[in-house]
Amino acid sequence: RLIRLMEKHPERIHLVRYEDLVEQPEQICSSICAFLGISYDPEMLTYHEKEKKIFTSAEVKEELGDSERGKKKYSDLAQKIDNSRAYSWKKELSEKDMTICDILCGKNGKNFGYLPGTHPTVIKRLSVKLLSLPQKMRTNFEMLKNDIMYFMPIGWKMKRFKKYVRQMSSLKK
Repeated sequence: RLIRLMEKHPERIHLVRYEDLVEQPEQICSSICAFLGISYDPEMLTYHEKEKKIFTSAEVKEELGDSERGKKKYSDLAQKIDNSRAYSWKKELSEKDMTICDILCGKNGKNFGYLPGTHPTVIKRLSVKLLSLPQKMRTNFEMLKNDIMYFMPIGWKMKRFKKYVRQMSSLKK
């Protein structure tokens, strides 16, 4: 879907790969600014040298929570861009996991400049695709349902929403 949107509306989508951002931050930030129609300032990349400000917004606290992972995620926001994790998936994924990723995401990965990490056999490809078929069918069904809902009259949508709210409230009891 993203590829089709990018082809249809190139002026509205600017793709940034994480690896490119951490390897060439000045060039990528400059291209983002050009895309947004604002001027680039090199100080944009020195944010980590400024006085550290604590996020106090209730939404941010709710999003990050008090978990260790949330605290780490928050603390990383004030750190300098670090490219040490850019290709960590190559070292941290097992051969089996990398094969599954290549099979399920390989075509899209190539569209975004990612080369396959493995070269699975036809039998392996077929077995992974068959195992992932139920999830893919559920996803496609949900997308189709959302597309259909878009064209339904508002009164019908409200009835469905009220029914959903009743179901959710009965589950909480």
